[in-house]
Amino acid sequence: MNLTNLELDVMRLIWRDKEVIAPDLHRELAKDRDLSYSTVKTIVERLEEKGAIGRIRTYGRRILYRPLIQEKELAK
Repeated sequence: MNLTNLELDVMRLIWRDKEVIAPDLHRELAKDRDLSYSTVKTIVERLEEKGAIGRIRTYGRRILYRPLIQEKELAK
C-alpha cells in the first residue's frame, strides 16, 4: 500500500490514539501546517477506501475510525 506523506501523518496519529474522529485529526494536524478540515476529511476517506482504516461507530455526523493495518505491516 502506497501512502502520501500526509496520509502517513494521519495514520501515525490514528496508530497513536487507536480510535479517532476527523475533527480531532484536523486539530492535531493544523498545529503544524495550514490544512482545512475538508482536506483532512478527504485524506480520511482515501485511507478508508484503501483499507487502511475502518469505521467503528457513528455519533450523529461524527464517525469514529480505527486502524485496520498496523504500522509494521506498512513498513514491509
